[in-house]
Amino acid sequence: MKKIILQFALLFSLTQVSFSQSNNTSMCTFIDKGEDRNILVWNSETGKSTLYAYYEHKTDGLGFHKLLKQLPPKHFNSGTTQMSAFIDGEGDKNILVWNPETGKSILYAYYEHKTDGLGYHKFGKQLPPKHFNSGTTQMSVFLDKDGDRNILVWNPETGKSILYAYYIHETNGSGFHKFNNQLPQE
Repeated sequence: MKKIILQFALLFSLTQVSFSQSNNTSMCTFIDKGEDRNILVWNSETGKSTLYAYYEHKTDGLGFHKLLKQLPPKHFNSGTTQMSAFIDGEGDKNILVWNPETGKSILYAYYEHKTDGLGYHKFGKQLPPKHFNSGTTQMSVFLDKDGDRNILVWNPETGKSILYAYYIHETNGSGFHKFNNQLPQE
């Protein structure tokens, strides 16, 4: 029997749908700056992923086509992998990858790197490696009105959460910083 999990993010029409016979195939959809439909498919056990875009290919015609540049095949030494894809304020594709058991995460951005060329590259500043003392970690990404990346991190067992925003702090520099005012912990 197939297990179906639906998650909806109200911002930017981002919808994540997970389904498979073995419960390890997940998918995330998003629209890029060229208005192409994109589907990120990954194996939650291995972390291996493939990104497809729906467009008119000059030889293969209209349809979903595997992009030439993909994420690295492995992100963490062990555990399961979750992903969330979104378009940042500059219109670049971003993919947040995290391990729900450890809370470790990696943010990748798709851009032309001066030495490594076009592709997915680790974002310069990452989230802290640990958020809670125990339990699993979930994450949700959204952009604020200024186009800054915001990541809500929460523990589904306890309800504790932390909201981070990426911006330039006057003393700590650029990176992900905790909001001063967090959700009340009930």
